[in-house]
Amino acid sequence: MIVIDMGDVIEKRSIWEVNEDAPPPYVTAFVKKVEERIREMATEDPVIQKIANDEAITETDLTRLEETLTDAGGVNINEEVLQKGYRQPRGGTLVDFIKSVLGLYRAPDPKKKIDEAFQTFMAENNKHYTADQLHFIRTIQTVFMRKKHIDMTDLWDAPFTNFGINAPLPMFDEGDLRAFIGICQGLEQELYVAEA
Repeated sequence: MIVIDMGDVIEKRSIWEVNEDAPPPYVTAFVKKVEERIREMATEDPVIQKIANDEAITETDLTRLEETLTDAGGVNINEEVLQKGYRQPRGGTLVDFIKSVLGLYRAPDPKKKIDEAFQTFMAENNKHYTADQLHFIRTIQTVFMRKKHIDMTDLWDAPFTNFGINAPLPMFDEGDLRAFIGICQGLEQELYVAEA
């Protein structure tokens, strides 16, 4: 038997990056590290203080903040990483993320926005649908949320085929179907990051 008397702690400073293939524990650890670092910096960093006080931020301020986060904590964070790794919607900025960490902002819920868009369409167009039609519309919403994209051809594939031979036509007229797809396409631009 050979006994080696040395510590088993190995420290390595490296940059963490989040990508779509990262396992959930890695993403969770990354999120925690970023949030802890931002909270630590909140009292000392002038850019984070500006954000907390809702003051104007320049592009130079944001660049310096990204560099500070990377240098100080080995955390490579920018708006692209936030939108992919944190599943923030398009338009979710570094400022919005920092505000959310500080408890000053909450990103919009995609499901709620999708529901509201369809409800608004039905109210504005004075549309009254049957229970089967409403179920079909909810299925469109569910498929859209899962895939982050939907087009007309999808309406003739599963799970829409479960509605029988009357779906989607003549269950709906073509104008309604185009309106549903249009709603989803508008929301896609607003909510989801285009996949590279």
